[in-house]
Amino acid sequence: MTMFRVYLNVLAFGVGLSNFAVLALAVVRGHALVLGDFMFPAAIQVMLVSLVFIVLKLVRQHDARIVAEALAQRSAQIANFKTALRNQLHGRPDLSRGFKTWNS
Repeated sequence: MTMFRVYLNVLAFGVGLSNFAVLALAVVRGHALVLGDFMFPAAIQVMLVSLVFIVLKLVRQHDARIVAEALAQRSAQIANFKTALRNQLHGRPDLSRGFKTWNS
């Protein structure tokens, strides 16, 4: 949801800035504005900002998959290590009672 808010804020800022630039150029050049003067820059802004945010979303999903695989592999290694320790203890029952001191 936060990414969507950022997307809307960036889009609103960019479209507002492009509309201001269109208005400023129209005043400087002295020509009358039509709908196409506003629509073309706004459409370009929407497409570019949408493309950037889609790429960001895909990169985040890819990173999340890599992290999930690494965590699963780490959990499997820990489980294998615990199993190996249990197997060693079952193979040597004297270790489960602890070590004897030198004077016992």
